Amino acid sequence: MMRQTETVRQMVEALSNSLYAEEIVCSMASQLHYIPEMANLNGLKETHDALVPASYHRVTAVGTGNRILQGDQSLSLWQVIEYCIREAGVMDAAVRVGLNKMLAAAPYAYRGFVNQIIEWQQYKESSFQIAKTAFEQLKGPVSY
Repeated sequence: MMRQTETVRQMVEALSNSLYAEEIVCSMASQLHYIPEMANLNGLKETHDALVPASYHRVTAVGTGNRILQGDQSLSLWQVIEYCIREAGVMDAAVRVGLNKMLAAAPYAYRGFVNQIIEWQQYKESSFQIAKTAFEQLKGPVSY
């Protein structure tokens, strides 16, 4: 049981790290809407449209993981986390597509900024992969 609790704790910590990075990605991408040269950038709307559900799934996964850490072992909570892991992964792929379009279309002066968003996205996804691995150690492969 102690080993399982530690794995759950690692999963929730990784989810929290991923959510933090999601906050930065969302903030930076949203900022571009208010920069005239970037407001209509190819890929920005697509990125935003994927970030909204990706954020929801991360927030839900973190909250659900915290409830599990507090002792609630309801099967439905594990089902929620599995669903959120699966769906956030799908949305992450859509965010990557949008960010790559943004990078290709960005004026030179803003490419560094878009690259920073991409770096935060990569950190978000790598933290999320750690959480997914911990989930799979506890419950088996995420079903797709």
